[in-house]
Amino acid sequence: MACTGRIKSAGRTNGVALAWATYDDYIDMTEEEISERISKAQTGLKYDITPVVLLNTNERFESVAEATQKYNISNISACCRHIRKSCGTMNGKNLVWMFASEYDTLSEEQIHKAICDGQKVEPLKVVLLNTGQIYDSIEIASQILGVSDTAIRSNCLGKRKSGGEYNGIKLAWMYEDEYNTASKDKIDAKLSESKNSRHQQTKCIRLVNTDEIFKSINNASAIHHLSRRGITKCCDGVIDSYGQLNGVPMVWEYC
Repeated sequence: MACTGRIKSAGRTNGVALAWATYDDYIDMTEEEISERISKAQTGLKYDITPVVLLNTNERFESVAEATQKYNISNISACCRHIRKSCGTMNGKNLVWMFASEYDTLSEEQIHKAICDGQKVEPLKVVLLNTGQIYDSIEIASQILGVSDTAIRSNCLGKRKSGGEYNGIKLAWMYEDEYNTASKDKIDAKLSESKNSRHQQTKCIRLVNTDEIFKSINNASAIHHLSRRGITKCCDGVIDSYGQLNGVPMVWEYC
């Protein structure tokens, strides 16, 4: 999560907070950008504070955590990242959220349209690249093929190289909207990446709150009495946190 920017640092060496980036991002970063990321890691504030706005009421919050605390709902950041159209309800209306930086660029008409779109929460269609078959939702594809919905979603988001297996064949997926604008080269590359991916071994995971390492999701699930599915979704980046420790949302990541 430190590589994706969801948290500012991960781990310490000799008391110094460590800043991370993927290699592809690193080679494109300027020295100033690298220094800024290292500096942020030392601030002691582990989570980035990114202001968000509730479009329905024009309420502005200093962070997702602040909005989450007031409305007692999760996945606000998924709505801000346009993975979900809405998150939570109030007076029978779906709540629509945006990062303040995007909200401030919109006209009143665009804001109204986003709120209206949020009331029409339709499942996103997905395309199985191996066959070109379109499924009305990830859940339907999961049921028909017997593949984990988390695996399909993570592959659509580019968080894992393949989206499960069917009859021994590794599957590759895209959301239909992305598929309709993707080049043949991009589709072929995703298929090739899925085909050449190794079978995923059991991964150790870390509870970010405490830096505690677990040898597997099953191990963490048993110790903290939490659903394996929920921990997996957090590790895959589908949700921001899962479970609570001393009243604080628990954040999980793969080691």
